[in-house]
Amino acid sequence: MKSKNKIEQIFSNGANKRAFLIKSPAFITYLTGVSFPYPYQSPFLIALVGNGSDGQSTLIIPVEWDGIVNEWNGKVLTYSVNDGGPGGAYLKKVIETLESCSDFKQSLSLDYESWTVREIKALQQKYPKLKITNCSDEINLARMIKNEKEIENLRQAAIIADRGLIGAFNHVEGTVTTVCYTLSEFLERVRVHAIEFGANWVGDLNLSQGKDGSAWYTPITDFSVVEEGNMIRINYSLSVNGYWCVSNRTVFAGNPGKEDLAAYQANQKLVKYAESLLKADVKISTFCSKVQQQAEKEEIQLLADFGMGHGVGTSEYEMPFLTIDNSETLKEGMVISMGLKTLGKMNEIIISSDIYLIKSDGYEKLSDFVNWDDIYLINGVRFTH
Repeated sequence: MKSKNKIEQIFSNGANKRAFLIKSPAFITYLTGVSFPYPYQSPFLIALVGNGSDGQSTLIIPVEWDGIVNEWNGKVLTYSVNDGGPGGAYLKKVIETLESCSDFKQSLSLDYESWTVREIKALQQKYPKLKITNCSDEINLARMIKNEKEIENLRQAAIIADRGLIGAFNHVEGTVTTVCYTLSEFLERVRVHAIEFGANWVGDLNLSQGKDGSAWYTPITDFSVVEEGNMIRINYSLSVNGYWCVSNRTVFAGNPGKEDLAAYQANQKLVKYAESLLKADVKISTFCSKVQQQAEKEEIQLLADFGMGHGVGTSEYEMPFLTIDNSETLKEGMVISMGLKTLGKMNEIIISSDIYLIKSDGYEKLSDFVNWDDIYLINGVRFTH
């Protein structure tokens, strides 16, 4: 499916042809195939404006980003922040472009949640009879199913996520008995290696060690070091070409005892059971219910209050969400991040999430760079990468 066909699929469907205005970077990347540098952290704003009747659309971008949309087959308009500041210049260009859309008369479909109150009021003041409809749900439903190019981007993101971790682990190896490698340095190595291996953006980094891992989020506030004999959990996210991977891995510093090994093995046993249920046409609520029942049967402490996974794509968290109250059905072409949270001997959270492509007869694991069935041990000698 070409990126333009995604626009036609949503906005040129039958009699429901309409003008559209999109601001969310995740939605714009999905619809156009164009990814932008740090769009959520940048002061620059972007928009996609178009007609449903003819499928024609225009990207509005700051002049500084003009050179990164070469693969886009639609029209590109730029604005300069010198012409009214970032917000004013942007809104002026949006309104100018809307007025050139033949479908734009009294109705406009936009991703309502992405727009500020100021921007919505400006549109309503300019066009007092304008009827605004929200198209966010339509786009979210459409982007649950990935095409081949999207799947390969997600596969690459998953591989780079694991390579970033392995690179950081290799720096720590050989230091666990000397009590000299700080947790903050460890986490920074994860970020740096992910970028070295090709990530475009890295964030949401978190590291938990030992009993502190009983909390999901554990900010590092001191100069604590990697200590032998502890579970270590690393959580972070990254994007490649605008497509995301959410990585959660649990490893062990040194040589684990029987209780630690048993706790990790119990987690992976439950994961294998969950994997056996993954395939198209399985109801998500049924999937989650069966996993919970299996955990109770095996007497495994499963933490499922926040679900067992979610979709990934042009955003870190997107539909479908693997929760017991979700009546949706897994469909062929969905890509999900699934990980089960269980507890170790010190009540630390154990999780090793993977990225799965749902198929009619099962799944394909996209995060296949390393096999995490057995717990990864940080020990031995030290390497540079």
